[in-house]
Amino acid sequence: MEAESSSQNWTGPSRLSTASQMELLRLLVDRLAAKGVEALIYLLGGAAAGIAYYPDGVDRRSSADIDARFTARSQVLAEAEAMAAELGLRPDWFNKGAEQFLPPTGEPDGEVLMERGGVRVVVAPPRFLLAMKLRASRLGRDDEDIAVLIRVCGIKSVAEAEALVEEVYLGEEEIHPRGRSFIAAVFGEYQLSKADPPITLPKVIDPECN
Repeated sequence: MEAESSSQNWTGPSRLSTASQMELLRLLVDRLAAKGVEALIYLLGGAAAGIAYYPDGVDRRSSADIDARFTARSQVLAEAEAMAAELGLRPDWFNKGAEQFLPPTGEPDGEVLMERGGVRVVVAPPRFLLAMKLRASRLGRDDEDIAVLIRVCGIKSVAEAEALVEEVYLGEEEIHPRGRSFIAAVFGEYQLSKADPPITLPKVIDPECN
């Protein structure tokens, strides 16, 4: 999944496409590795979903930032802030805001997305991302990611989704009440209107109903 080092003249839009996020991550990793920084960057949130789990050929275009948990914090944040100033990005294009929503067990092992020198980027597994998205359940922000992830994870019903949140959060959290109005709907045919190109996901089939 590697590519050539990124152009330092790259300028990003206010809403980052998946391709733009990958380009920025490569540049961040290149710069950190060149300075001898050792860091683990663990991708969370919508950026992780778009990069790793959206259907092939479909670009998730609704992220304004990249959420992650990472080591060597001061060095990584300093480099991300320098990139923001140089490339005209929003100051928090790369941030650790999603950390506050992590379950008490912390993050599980994930797939290595890229690695250079002492810097490794890992993407969270889909069940973990889905549990975090279900917990937040923000209509217009999480619904399309939830629709994608329940299909990737093979979740067949609202009850299974609730059980996943209970499992990941050790019974300490549940699907937010505001999400109950749309969670059931994502199991039917569901349009990814923010994707490029927009597509309609097929209905999820509950084997118990066949």
